[in-house]
Amino acid sequence: MEARRGQQSSADDCCHNQRYHDNYRPATPGLHPPDADRRPARPPAPARPTGNIRAGDDVPDAGGNNRSMTTAHPSAQAAPSPPHSAPHAQVFDRRADALLAQLDSGGLYKHLQMIGSPMDAVIKLRQRDGSFRDTLCFCSNNYLGLANHPEVVEAGVRGLREFGAGTASVRFICGTFSPHETLEASIARYMGTQASYTFVSAWTAAEALFPTLCEPGDIIISDELNHACIIDAIRLATVVKKGVHKAVYRNNLLVGEKSLEEALQKARANPDVTGQVWVVTDGVFSMEGSIADLPTMRGLCDRYGAMLVVDDSHGHGVMGKLGRGTHEHFGMIDSLDSPPVAGETVRQPSPDERAASICSPARSARPWAAARAASSPVPTARSNC
Repeated sequence: MEARRGQQSSADDCCHNQRYHDNYRPATPGLHPPDADRRPARPPAPARPTGNIRAGDDVPDAGGNNRSMTTAHPSAQAAPSPPHSAPHAQVFDRRADALLAQLDSGGLYKHLQMIGSPMDAVIKLRQRDGSFRDTLCFCSNNYLGLANHPEVVEAGVRGLREFGAGTASVRFICGTFSPHETLEASIARYMGTQASYTFVSAWTAAEALFPTLCEPGDIIISDELNHACIIDAIRLATVVKKGVHKAVYRNNLLVGEKSLEEALQKARANPDVTGQVWVVTDGVFSMEGSIADLPTMRGLCDRYGAMLVVDDSHGHGVMGKLGRGTHEHFGMIDSLDSPPVAGETVRQPSPDERAASICSPARSARPWAAARAASSPVPTARSNC
């Protein structure tokens, strides 16, 4: 039904555009019509008869001429409309061509590399002649080799057999299966949090967090080198929730000029900031290799009543004794001594899975509500942003 309604709307728009072009065709093609005084004047519409109209009755048309009403056979087809130009499409075509040419000339056009093997330190990369060559791969997020680990692959196959090849729905409606519950309970236990929610990518996790939890009067203070998904999430939050403020501090600079502490002081002094203060940082800055000073940041946030959010996408699995991330690296997480949850299918959740850990259900988080998650009980690789 939705598709048919969309097609009908498009057809109506097309007819409307056709009538406009039939009534007005500028001598010189261009992107915009000329001034209104150059458009042909339309005569006032004649009065239409009221009451029942029968076949054979004379009815005035739009030009004031009488036309005899006839009854068309249901199978009669309307004559096809003559083709017409679409200047709006020409605008897009020219702009897209110019952009692609600029990217190509600057060496920035991205050609996708085709891989013909499982992800590993050595992969088979397709060459221009169609053959595959063994190639060292340094740019994947398969830090621990879990993407092609035999136990993980077998768990994925088992999940396909038991639960099928897909959820056939978004999680919010009827797409949440028991493996989701087990996985999220395992992640919460592993990370020492009250609850966890999994997203299909780190990008959707970030975009769900701030627009969902922030309210007008809040302020989000961000490290200047935070990942692009965090930056976009903050921008989205300020649009979705009008009145959410934002501020930036120098990378890993916690005291002094343009520091986190200065941003917190300004937020406290700002009369428009009446709600929650949020501070967000990467745990590990992937492009710099630096690590956020979480103990000092925690102390500043406690002093100014701020909520600290850590994107540990590049810390999980590689930071800390058990790979629990930057928090464990700094000794800011409780020991993992609780028993596994009932039905837990893995010894510990894959640290390559990025999850948003929050204290209460964020059912209004649209990226979560609209996400289709894999039915496999074990995540095979990080869904990085």
